[in-house]
Amino acid sequence: MSLEIVLSLENFSTEILLTIFSYLPKRDLISLKNVCTRFYKIVNHHWDVLLFNRRELYLVTNQCSDYIQKRSRKLLAPFEKHRISNNWKVGRYKESSIYLSRAFITQFYLEKNSIWIGKGGCIKCCQRVGNTINMHRAKYKLHGYNHTEVCKFVVRNNYVTTVNRDCLRLFSLQKRGYTSVINFKEMSMSSVDMESNVVVIGSKDGAVQLFKISQDSDLIPSEKIEYDDRIWSLALNENTLAAGTAANKSRICIFVKDIESGQSLHKFYANKYGAGILHLKWQSPFVLWSGGYDYCLKRWDLRLGQCVQTFLDPCASKINCFDYDLINTVITGCNDSRATLWDVRKDKYVQIYYMESASRSRRRSPIQSIAFDAEHLFAATDLHMNILDFSVIKGGIQDYSEIFSTQLVI
Repeated sequence: MSLEIVLSLENFSTEILLTIFSYLPKRDLISLKNVCTRFYKIVNHHWDVLLFNRRELYLVTNQCSDYIQKRSRKLLAPFEKHRISNNWKVGRYKESSIYLSRAFITQFYLEKNSIWIGKGGCIKCCQRVGNTINMHRAKYKLHGYNHTEVCKFVVRNNYVTTVNRDCLRLFSLQKRGYTSVINFKEMSMSSVDMESNVVVIGSKDGAVQLFKISQDSDLIPSEKIEYDDRIWSLALNENTLAAGTAANKSRICIFVKDIESGQSLHKFYANKYGAGILHLKWQSPFVLWSGGYDYCLKRWDLRLGQCVQTFLDPCASKINCFDYDLINTVITGCNDSRATLWDVRKDKYVQIYYMESASRSRRRSPIQSIAFDAEHLFAATDLHMNILDFSVIKGGIQDYSEIFSTQLVI
């Protein structure tokens, strides 16, 4: 007598079925409950695990990367991740803004319990209190600039590296003071970055200068690289340097170089002259993101030597800045005080947020700097720090997800 073996999903163990079901979207899980009694009991009993425990699927609130975890005030429970992620998608939030005098905000840097703000000739480290910022008591306050504007700064490895037009400064958080100041007569600096003990600055005349930080916290010049175009942005990843240009003299918009060997690795080209790069960010040693005057957020793969993904701004606006959680969420800051939420798994934008402070002042200034954690979006316009709180349970919805339904072609 032969024994027939019938393979059926119903014969699998509950653990195996949970693994299979975890790949299904919410709509299919609901349909699965109607298949049989066993599936109904499994889905009902393990609903939270199946729906809320897939961190990598959540937009904004996944908190998978150390980059986001280190700046988040708390780690969210699975249900909270689902609820707050939905708030980001539909545009449910509460906005507040802080007026920061008439000195323009050039940049800020977000941490878990504090935020560094560069405006005018000063950089302040202020405490995050609840859903706002305490601007009255600064943990650190960096002064001493000859000009009225801080250009760029980087906070990393217990140092704050700052540049304005003709001065590079290294501030030690441990020593609570400047340890190195270098003045330049022939360079008009526009960008800075730092990785480990290496500092790199870029200038509008096409010069890129590298420095090493000594044990005494001094800046020691190590190499100078000359390019034929203005340098607008820089990004270091271990020994790899990416330099974003204005793309005026040629269509080369990004140079990638190995600073240890001195070898040129890649030259990436813009679609047209003048499509310069205003912001660069590394995802990994082989993947680089860029945004700028070409109206696009782009992902470049060094292994293929080309752009592999492009997100066109829905208003055909230049991208001044962006923040990326290194998983699936990118938020860009553009003109008209507008921030745009992107899911890297989709081609179309998810949501748009307009800063209310700009509409009140009747001046739609560009977003100069942007950052987010799982619950908040921080966006700096010329005179305001805007804070959007998405952890709210109740609130009005400002949904612009379908306002730009027609795909633009540039």
